[in-house]
Amino acid sequence: MNNFLNRFLISQSIEKSIPFYLGVLITLLAAYLAFKDKLGSSTICFVAGLLLLAFGNLGHFVSIKGLGFEAKMREIDQKIDEADVLLDKLRTLSKISGKAVVDLASRAGRWDSHLKNEEIYTYVKAVQTHLTELGVDDNGCRITLEPWVYYASLDLVRYAINDGLLPAANSEAARLQAAINEFAQTDGASDQDNGEALKLILADVNNWMKGYEELFRNRKKFDADTVVELFDKATWLNADAKEKLLTDASPWISELKHLPVHLDLLDKQAWFARG
Repeated sequence: MNNFLNRFLISQSIEKSIPFYLGVLITLLAAYLAFKDKLGSSTICFVAGLLLLAFGNLGHFVSIKGLGFEAKMREIDQKIDEADVLLDKLRTLSKISGKAVVDLASRAGRWDSHLKNEEIYTYVKAVQTHLTELGVDDNGCRITLEPWVYYASLDLVRYAINDGLLPAANSEAARLQAAINEFAQTDGASDQDNGEALKLILADVNNWMKGYEELFRNRKKFDADTVVELFDKATWLNADAKEKLLTDASPWISELKHLPVHLDLLDKQAWFARG
C-alpha cells in the first residue's frame, strides 16, 4: 500500500513539473534562436516558454495578466473554500430542519405526539447557532425564533398561574359555594344576606377564571406584566395569600423577563421538567 502511494505521489509530482521544465527548455531554445538571428522563431518559442512556465506555477500567483488572459487562482481557490464551508453549514441546517419535520410527521395523530420542551429547546438552539454561523444578524435570529418565544412565554404564564393562583381560585370558589349552600338552607335574614354577599364574591372569582381562560385565546403577547395583571385582578384573594403566591411564581416571572431579551432560559431543567 505504501509503495503504491509513493508511486502515485511521485507520478503526480512529475506531471506537475513537466510544464515547468518544458517551459525552461523552450525558453533556452528561444535564446539560442535569437543568438542565431532567427527572431521570428525565437519570439514564438519565447512566448510558448513563458506560457508553460506560467501554467506550471499558476497556483503560486495571485494574478497573472498578459497576452489577453487573466488568471486569479488563489482568489478562485479561496472562493471555492468559502463555498464549501457555506455548503457544510447549509447541510447542517438542512439536517436540523429535516429531522424536525420528520419528528413532527412521525408523531402526527399519535397520543402524546407533541414535542417535549427539551426537544424543542434543542432544535431552537441548534437553529440559532447555525443561523449565527451563516452570518444572520441578531434581528434575523429574533424573527426566526419569534414563534418559540411566543409559545414559550405563553407556557411560562400558565406555569406561573397554574402552580398557585388558579388552584387558589378553584379552592376559593368551592369554599364560597359550600358556604352559600349552607346559608340557603336556613331561614334567617342575616344568613340570606350573608349568602348574597358571598355570591358577589363568587361571581368575582368565576369572572377571574373566565378572564384567565379567555386571555389565552385573545392575547397577542405574554410577558411578566401578564402575570402581574392576573394577580392584580384577583381581588377576592387576601393580601398575605396573594403575596405568597406571587413569590412562588417569581421564578417564572424572571424567565418571562429574561427570555425575550436573551432568547434563552435561566433554568432550563425546570423548563424541561414541565413538559
